[in-house]
Amino acid sequence: MISPPVIINEADGSLGIFRSVEAAEQHLEPIDVENDEYTAYDSTGRRLKLCVRSRPRRILFGLCRVQIKEVYVEMPAEESNVSAELQIVLARALQKAGMDTATVRGASLEELVAEAERRLGVTR
Repeated sequence: MISPPVIINEADGSLGIFRSVEAAEQHLEPIDVENDEYTAYDSTGRRLKLCVRSRPRRILFGLCRVQIKEVYVEMPAEESNVSAELQIVLARALQKAGMDTATVRGASLEELVAEAERRLGVTR
């Protein structure tokens, strides 16, 4: 199960933090997903899969939408590596936002997620 918030790391290093999977799906551009411009995580550090799905519609806009899915990890070591990856992503963003380097280094993943929500804001 995906544990919100959903954290989107964009290719330029900026972060988007979303309260729900649906909010993230609505915000992301299908063309950018197809071009691998995002990496997505849930709040526990699990990597999420971004894909583009077609919607049956008879209008010009909105023919495709982004869908976020869980990625199932077979090895516990892989899961902890991804968790460490998210910690690095959050630490960089928080340091850019002015958080003290020593505080960032000593923080747990849960603390970094909470601080990112506070400092960087959450998109509904």
